[in-house]
Amino acid sequence: MTRSDERIGASSDSTTEPSRTELFGLDHGERVLVSVEDATSIYDVLPDRAFTNLFVVSTGRSPHDIEAEVQRVGHDPNKVGVVPVTAMAGDYDGPLWTTDPVSATDLTGISIAFSRGLQHLQPDVGWFVFDDILTLLMYSDADRVHRLIDDMCQRVHQRSVVGVFVVERDLLDDETYGKLKHLCATEIRLDEA
Repeated sequence: MTRSDERIGASSDSTTEPSRTELFGLDHGERVLVSVEDATSIYDVLPDRAFTNLFVVSTGRSPHDIEAEVQRVGHDPNKVGVVPVTAMAGDYDGPLWTTDPVSATDLTGISIAFSRGLQHLQPDVGWFVFDDILTLLMYSDADRVHRLIDDMCQRVHQRSVVGVFVVERDLLDDETYGKLKHLCATEIRLDEA
């Protein structure tokens, strides 16, 4: 179904110019840090193959919003799972697979929900998206968030799925951004277009 050896638009540089084709070129098991501007929707830049088996931890969009985004870009929301990270109770009854909402202060709860969702990603096919890390940094200690993202990166690699970790670069200090960048094999800057 998906050929993981196909590397369209791959670059040997660890930092790349913003390009949808760069996301096409990721191999399964790779982790990429994607730096976006506030208004950028990660769903606009994900390749079509990501939507065949997609799992999202979302700190900024409700399941309703994600369903609408997935449909807007022409894909089937039945193939998407979501962990909504929000303090508000959710009442979603749609085609997305979802967990109960998890608070941004509950890193253990996020980790547990991530573990459950990761099981639904098919090796060499699935894509994981964390959209966006910044919210966690507003509510939790940066070292604890770093450990969570490190664990997710390792498990994404072990599962042989693509991991996309989204941040708004301009809102992070250099040290925090550098630590996150170190966890990912690739960086894509969509905020420099």
